[in-house]
Amino acid sequence: MTQNASSGGALIEMGSLGSKFQSPSPPGPEEGLEAISSIHKHSCDCKKRKRNAQCDCESEPEDEDAVLDTPRRKKLKSTSRYIYQTLFLNGENSDIRICALGQEWNLHKVYLCQVSVTLSVSVTLSVSVTLSVSVTLSVSVTLSVSVTLSVSVTLSVSVTLSVSVTLSVSVTLSVSVTLSVSVTLSVSVTLSVSVTLSVSVTLSVSVTLSVSVTLSVSVTLSVSVTLSVSVTLSVSVTLSVSVTLSVSVTLSVSVTLSVSVTLSVSVTLSVSVTLTVSVTLSVSVTLSVSVTLSVSVTLSVSVTLSSGYFSSMFSGSWKESNMMEINLEIPDQNIDTEALQVVFGSLYRDDVLIKPSRVVSILAAACMLQLDGLIQQCGESMKENLSSKSVCSYYLCASLYGLDSVMKKCLEWLLNNLMTHQNVELMKELGSEIMELLIQSSDLFVMQVEMDVYTALKKWMFLQLNSSWDGPIKQLLADADAWLCKRRTDLGEQEPFLYTEDGKPFSSVFKHVRLQFIINDLASARILERDNILPTDWLTAVYKNQWFAMLRTEFDNDTGPQEANREEFELSSMRCGRKLTKEGDYCWRWTGFNFGFDLLVTYTNRFIVFKRNTLSQPCGGAVSLQPRRHLAYRLRLASFDSRGKLVCSRSTGYQLLTLEKDQEYVVMNLDSRLLSFPLYVCCNFLYTSSRSDVRADSPETESSSVP
Repeated sequence: MTQNASSGGALIEMGSLGSKFQSPSPPGPEEGLEAISSIHKHSCDCKKRKRNAQCDCESEPEDEDAVLDTPRRKKLKSTSRYIYQTLFLNGENSDIRICALGQEWNLHKVYLCQVSVTLSVSVTLSVSVTLSVSVTLSVSVTLSVSVTLSVSVTLSVSVTLSVSVTLSVSVTLSVSVTLSVSVTLSVSVTLSVSVTLSVSVTLSVSVTLSVSVTLSVSVTLSVSVTLSVSVTLSVSVTLSVSVTLSVSVTLSVSVTLSVSVTLSVSVTLSVSVTLTVSVTLSVSVTLSVSVTLSVSVTLSVSVTLSSGYFSSMFSGSWKESNMMEINLEIPDQNIDTEALQVVFGSLYRDDVLIKPSRVVSILAAACMLQLDGLIQQCGESMKENLSSKSVCSYYLCASLYGLDSVMKKCLEWLLNNLMTHQNVELMKELGSEIMELLIQSSDLFVMQVEMDVYTALKKWMFLQLNSSWDGPIKQLLADADAWLCKRRTDLGEQEPFLYTEDGKPFSSVFKHVRLQFIINDLASARILERDNILPTDWLTAVYKNQWFAMLRTEFDNDTGPQEANREEFELSSMRCGRKLTKEGDYCWRWTGFNFGFDLLVTYTNRFIVFKRNTLSQPCGGAVSLQPRRHLAYRLRLASFDSRGKLVCSRSTGYQLLTLEKDQEYVVMNLDSRLLSFPLYVCCNFLYTSSRSDVRADSPETESSSVP
């Protein structure tokens, strides 16, 4: 409704722009918007009505409200079609010409820069309830009551109160204080010092050189000091205090109370009660509830935002802002004239029909012109139309134009369908980068065991190197094995295939195969040796790690993971799966030596049950007899439609489980209403503790990992 209303306003504006188009200075969007408000004030729609009525717009302004009461939906819908047909397809009253790829479009600046949002929600709810209740109640009650009550009460109260209080208080306080202090201080100091110093020195030197020296010194020092100090202190203090307090209080209270009460009550009550109750209750309830719930929700969101490309071009001081004709350079090869036609047309209409085969070109054009609303609509269209034919092109397109949500949806689709619905053409289109993301993920929906992941990669590698191969999917593995055998015999290749020039590009993908769950099966280990695809040092490191893991289980009492370690689970868990074609009872185990943990999986009566088998059923390998074994697991169920879209799914999430000998555990209880066959079961398991949990005094040495 909002989009159509704005479009209607734009239609009137185009009419006003027609007369100005030939003038030297074409009007801008601001002038056109002013024209809209002025024309709307005097517009008359009387001629558009089907009934014949005189136009009284000038004489009776109140009729404008009657005009506005005409059915708005039909009027605006026709206006929207008129805008698209007249203004866009016919190019009437255009004020800008866009040229690109040899094609011209006569457009309007106001539409290139408009902003409008349309939201339409339709909800239909129908509920019918019929309730019929019939109740018959017959009650007959006869009540006869006879009561005789005789009460005689005589009350006589006599109270005499006499209170006499006499209070006499006499207080006499006499205080007499006399303080006499006499201090006499006499100090006499006499100091007499007499010092007498007498020094007499006589020096006589006689030298035969006719020198005669005579020295005579006489010093007399006399000091006499006399100090006399006399101090006399006399203090006399006399304090006399006399206080006399006399208080006399006399209180006399006399109270006399005399109360005499006489009460005489005589009551006679006679009651006779006879109760006869006869109750007949007949209840007939007929409840008929018919509930018809019909909910139809139609949510239509149409967002047409201004083109950031043209908004920037027509604003500011760019030279294109005043040009009548603009030549667009199209650097993107995904953009063609048909895509531009759709993108430009989306600015003139509420909704755009995007064909899945055209969504890439339209997305490229929308990204170039910065139409966020159309970009979002293209992304939703891509997510709704994922299939084996479109998922790769959509993923590359989303990565090119920055649609992260579409990339995530494509990866989810591939994780669910790569192994469950193998397709030759899809394998040819998958590049090494996206295949690496799929193989390393613990969310990959593996069918059977990890060996099937290796087999799928072998077929994919063969198709990448032999893109002209055309045959049924059942023949693909045999031809891939024959091709590898021919290379070994004809070319005499002795080194692993991933070390050759043809094989190096695939090395980064094969290194994410979880080889520890392939070499635990003898037949699978022999196939690895025969194919000679993987480097020997890869396999040596895996064999070494598995050998130490087995020794820890046997001699170091490694009973399995007991603490949550999601990182270890995501990187190293065993991936396996099973396809249940139809409803029924199933019981299976996945092949391979799992450190003596023989796990049986059962599906029956919509329950999935794990059982640790020790002695109850035969097992082809060694079985651990430890009292308890621990297990980390995640179980997922899913069903898909013909295009690989997820129909329903359930997951237990990451769980830790402890099982005793021959103990069973219900993993999942399914709702039959949600089941859709064929049903795909995918599990992840960890049977041993992580390397970080190994005791520090363990004799195990560090071993290298797969490069």
